[in-house]
Amino acid sequence: MQILKRLGAGFLGAVMTGASLLVPAMAADLSAYPAPFVTDGTTNFLMVVGADASPADVVGAINIAVRLGAEPGEEKTVSTSGGQQTITEGVDLGLSGDLIYFNDTFSKDVLTKTDMPTILADGTFTDDDGTNYDYTQNVDLGTSARFFYVKYDTDKDPELIVDLSSTSSSSPLYTLKVTFSKTVAFNSTKSEGQTITLFGKEYTVASDTDSTKLVLYGSSQSVTLNKDEETTVAVGGTDYTIKVIGFDTSNDKVILSVNGNTNDIAEGSSKKIGGLEVYAKTVTSWDNGNAGIAILQLGSQKLTFEDGQPVQEGDDNTDIDGTQVDMTTNPGSLSTLNIKVYKPDSDNDYIAMGSDNAFVDPVFGSFKITFAGVSSELTADARDQIKLRTSGDNKAYVEATDKNGNTADIYYAYDSSGTISLQDDNQKNIYVIEGAYAEKDEYIFLTPGDEKYTHMVKVKKIYEHATKGYAEFTDVFSGETYKTATGDFNDTGDTRDLVVDGKTYTVTLDATNDKVSVTYADSKTTIFPAIELANGEKLAFISKQTTGLNIPNTSTIILPTNTKTGWALANGTNGSTFPSGQATYWYKTNDDANLTQITVNGMLTPGILVVEEKDNPNSVENIIYVVTSSGGTYITHTNLTFTGANTGAVSTETDNVEHYVDYYGTFVVKDATDSHHTIYTLYYPDEQMYALVGAGSEVTVGGGTGTVTYEQVVPIEDNIARLDTDAAVEQAKLEKDLILVGGPAVNRLTAQALGLSYPSYGAASTVPENAAMIKLVENAFTTGKVALVVAGWEAENTQAACRVLQQYTKYPELTGTAVKVTGTTTPVVEALITEEAQAEENQTSE
Repeated sequence: MQILKRLGAGFLGAVMTGASLLVPAMAADLSAYPAPFVTDGTTNFLMVVGADASPADVVGAINIAVRLGAEPGEEKTVSTSGGQQTITEGVDLGLSGDLIYFNDTFSKDVLTKTDMPTILADGTFTDDDGTNYDYTQNVDLGTSARFFYVKYDTDKDPELIVDLSSTSSSSPLYTLKVTFSKTVAFNSTKSEGQTITLFGKEYTVASDTDSTKLVLYGSSQSVTLNKDEETTVAVGGTDYTIKVIGFDTSNDKVILSVNGNTNDIAEGSSKKIGGLEVYAKTVTSWDNGNAGIAILQLGSQKLTFEDGQPVQEGDDNTDIDGTQVDMTTNPGSLSTLNIKVYKPDSDNDYIAMGSDNAFVDPVFGSFKITFAGVSSELTADARDQIKLRTSGDNKAYVEATDKNGNTADIYYAYDSSGTISLQDDNQKNIYVIEGAYAEKDEYIFLTPGDEKYTHMVKVKKIYEHATKGYAEFTDVFSGETYKTATGDFNDTGDTRDLVVDGKTYTVTLDATNDKVSVTYADSKTTIFPAIELANGEKLAFISKQTTGLNIPNTSTIILPTNTKTGWALANGTNGSTFPSGQATYWYKTNDDANLTQITVNGMLTPGILVVEEKDNPNSVENIIYVVTSSGGTYITHTNLTFTGANTGAVSTETDNVEHYVDYYGTFVVKDATDSHHTIYTLYYPDEQMYALVGAGSEVTVGGGTGTVTYEQVVPIEDNIARLDTDAAVEQAKLEKDLILVGGPAVNRLTAQALGLSYPSYGAASTVPENAAMIKLVENAFTTGKVALVVAGWEAENTQAACRVLQQYTKYPELTGTAVKVTGTTTPVVEALITEEAQAEENQTSE
């Protein structure tokens, strides 16, 4: 902000301290250009050229205007794609190219040490004889979990979840697997008291282990104490004071006091004393128990594994629900230890979104599976909304946004006494067959065979004339007008070319009925034209077509779901069907096998058809459609249909409101709270929705969308240029800042601004000889408004000064209130000493 920089420090200081100042008007300065003529995208100026000026002055004025029209204005913030969202901490259970799309299970099938290097590290168990047993650890992921949308909680709306789908060990969420290089006798005394690290946690083999049960003890921390030694430790947020009282030498027991509670524990066993679980890993005494040492594991976790049974924990051997042990073969000769993990409760067999809802491994607790989020929230702003609404009792419309960001309410269905037609709210027909004839205010489509360039247009004007005839159309989305070439357009059969998006269409006149048709020269016929919308989906209007059709059997037709060439149908077929993409078309032909009737999936009333983009990994363009129906006195939307996998209707907390989600991730809200008028809202994602599910000690998400802020050019739409003889100038010069092009010899306002008579030539003009000047005149015609004089000795000097303003960023010398411009091919800018400045300098020197 250059203006702020010119505020003196004293002024700012006074304001900050609450001082009262009378601030003089800010002095105009060329260094602020293009202000005040363009400021933050706002324009309030007038450019004036002399009526008697050379054309070179006009050219110069154009150069200035072009640059001012391109000045940045409004600040805009737009969403940007930062690429796919990914799991940045933890391991992604989706795979690149095979993400977890809706209704899919995990893409990965196994987790190894590559995925979780610490938790799934290879290990070695060493017995008391020094024999080593190497082992590997994996997590085999099940196939029953799926990404879905369900209402589990009766007091909440449905939500996106990872549905575990099974409460049985036969379909586990995952299986923990430990595989030994050779069999281990864990029930041997050689194994007792030895340590093993499983899934990131260290455990000690307990003496309780036998031929059927493997018993392990883990702990949060370990302490070593001598007889009569005492220590205080914090476990789980609670302080415990532990003291070795003595030893029972006959039974290899240590006698402990924990927070004043006394009990004994045998070596290789655990016991809860004073609320603290203590495992006596090693107990050694001498001198008849008067001396000794104990290695204790505090906060110990006892785990018991028995083949075919749930894992058990604690001294009371409580089952860990949702687990099952599978051993090969038993603790006395163990080669594999498998633990199946699943959700046992059918009312809670899912993982909700968010880190707080993660599924923590119930056995070792060292990792969790987290449903971290989705690539596109169901109602995210980035989703394109398609709204199906009604107006009054007899009109239906769709609100949609095209690929260029233009949003329109398109009325497409009108109910007249129970008969619904493909018409707007004024009962003007909408024709969905290429080549159909339409009169003024009716609708047709410009269909070049590519939905990216398809336009729905309204016939604006048909001007029939032998030499000046034409037709005009209005784009329903953008409001833009398209006009044919003018010429002979007076008789039936006359044609005019219409060029839109570089595509040339033929507009044919039906003079008898004052109608026109539009066709594209590709020997194909488009039926139910599809328009590309904001996120790449396509929208088509559908209704049974029974008139105006007589398409030859050998023709190629373009449908919203595919292209079909040739019919090869029996003569007179009625009510037959053929598939095209994911839609089924019902049709009828005449005796020549020409197509005479067609509709989509047997629909008889108007509706809308949405064609989704190709999904992964099937490369299928599924469709969603809704039709209208009449209740006799009112119109409504009905018969929502998906061709892709979807949830079906999911009830919500709001009566008569249902939700749907399909495989692509399109979210649909059906609202029937008005019993006469059901409405739908479709939320279509920019890309196919996928789930972000990760595993690890922590799981976080990164990437995805962001924002970028930029300045958007604001077009100048008002009249910014006039001649000095224009009557409107007299009022404008009192209201606007002025740019005056041309000297006082050719521009009346320049002369007035400089206080000269018109015309003024030569030295009397104050313009430097064989050069030009750019001069700011404050309060030229009214207080607070400036006039910028751009005047040259000759016309080419004026044009050079205009070029300086056009390229102002290249001229740092453009400062002060006046500069001199010399040269015409390569202008040079220098300070201009005005008579006023010279007089002031002379007075100062005296």
